[in-house]
Amino acid sequence: MSFKNSVNELDSQKFINLCLNIIDIKEDEELFQLIDDAFTEPLKGIRTATASIILHCLKPYSFPIINGKEGKGTEVYVALDIPIDKQNDLSSYIKNTRAIKIFRDKHFSFKNYRVFDLVRIEDVSLGWFVGANYNGIDQTQRFIDNGIWENGYDDKFIELVNEIQVGDRIAIKAAFTQKKDLPFNANGNSTSVMSIKAIGTVTQNHHDGKNLDVDWIPFIEIKKWYFFTYRQTIWKVATNPDDWMYQALLDFTFNDVPQDIDRFMAHPFWADRYSSYEEEIDEGNDIDRSKPLPYSTEDFLKDVFISAESYHKLRTLLLRKKNIILQGAPGVGKTYTAKRLAYALMGEKDDARVNSVQFHQSYSYEDFIMGYRPDENSFSLKYGVFYKFCKLAEEHLDQPYFFIIDEINRGNLSKIFGELLMLIECDKRGQSLILTYSDKEFSVPENLYIIGMMNTADRSLAIIDYALRRRFSFFELEPAFGTTVFKDHLMKNDVDELLADKIVNRLNYINNEIEQDDNLGKGFRIGHSYFCDCSNGDDAWYESIIEYEIVPLLSEYWFDDQQKSRDYAEELLK
Repeated sequence: MSFKNSVNELDSQKFINLCLNIIDIKEDEELFQLIDDAFTEPLKGIRTATASIILHCLKPYSFPIINGKEGKGTEVYVALDIPIDKQNDLSSYIKNTRAIKIFRDKHFSFKNYRVFDLVRIEDVSLGWFVGANYNGIDQTQRFIDNGIWENGYDDKFIELVNEIQVGDRIAIKAAFTQKKDLPFNANGNSTSVMSIKAIGTVTQNHHDGKNLDVDWIPFIEIKKWYFFTYRQTIWKVATNPDDWMYQALLDFTFNDVPQDIDRFMAHPFWADRYSSYEEEIDEGNDIDRSKPLPYSTEDFLKDVFISAESYHKLRTLLLRKKNIILQGAPGVGKTYTAKRLAYALMGEKDDARVNSVQFHQSYSYEDFIMGYRPDENSFSLKYGVFYKFCKLAEEHLDQPYFFIIDEINRGNLSKIFGELLMLIECDKRGQSLILTYSDKEFSVPENLYIIGMMNTADRSLAIIDYALRRRFSFFELEPAFGTTVFKDHLMKNDVDELLADKIVNRLNYINNEIEQDDNLGKGFRIGHSYFCDCSNGDDAWYESIIEYEIVPLLSEYWFDDQQKSRDYAEELLK
């Protein structure tokens, strides 16, 4: 436990011991006498507001909350003509408590002083929710002890910090996910949680983008707020007439109004997530307690067998167009590359900001954006995976988010995207329109990037829709057999150099034959990923891949000339 500015260790320990001593006492007068004696002398760093909140939490029928700051917390007592004397003076607390008790017992049947506190709920329309964890170290106690808050970044959130005004309400929070011991049934899903450790009022902004002075009130027991959370260091929460959740969070935090769990659970976003339907957003997209591992351009070039020049072209295309399709033959590592491209652009392996789906012929707008699904008695509107991911990205506009679509050309794209064909364009990001099933506006945020993947060797698919084609850049991934990094990868995994040369030479030969074939071409070449898992890289491993993975592919390529496919198979196996 810690208290406000320049706290005296002996005084804080004295107050803690006092709290422990009163737990088993049941008679009010005995409690009052003990507290009154203890508060005769000032306790440095412990104010009436802090002491009364703690005592009220321990004994809600015996101790009212008296917060005298700027008159807040006493207006109800004054309005009821309850004589409150020196509300900021700790030595007057028991005198004021007796006066409130006399009035309560005379006029009301309730005993819990929480009723008075609810009547005097502040009209809080703005609050700042700030983090206190820097480099893995929780700074909460230091902030409360010193009456401060510090922005731990030199190059982030400067403008937001400077925007904070004296008198603004502020709370220390930490966001994470929780799967067990939830106060509701989440059907085994992880749930976003935000713990509130302390609240306060800003007393000075130094306008350096880093430092605030704050009159903190710590909580004895950390409060947990569920569902509607935010991970970034600073979150400005203001009343929104179109969204009740913001005011609910402000009242929960600063007025101690309980969270209406049932109302959140009934909201379509969470009703869909925690229903018996299988969750479409991968659990890996939930925020993890652990800090994501860093991931650099150098890491990408080690993991993905393309040149630095190609990487920079790919990066530039995605950042400019915001939508890109990685196309290539089977086995060139499209899925692997897409996820690591996202990591490289984020600078870290943050799976909370990456989501992926696979299109298929029956995939629909209702799956992707929103639509009606049957429930027990009727139909209810359910949000799709892309809609929910866009809403998540909107909460973190200072960070890039990546939506990966595997087999993008297997779906009916006009049917799946609907009116979003316009919204995903790079120059239409942030613009809103009304969706088919909703009367609310929706937009695709500017910080969301779409990476599609397309297999160029699948002859069962039509050429991609031209309306969608002009909204994407296309980047072809090449087989990496001719690169030194691929051979180095084999040899680093203990593949014999002779076998490594055999793989490189024979697959290059086959790919050249495929490319020269008038009925096939570059898009049908064999990719290197067939050979990337080479932990047991011996001759038997190579022959197994050729016989059971490559030969069936060749047989399909030359379905009208099986002798040719057998000749190439023999060439690979000899």
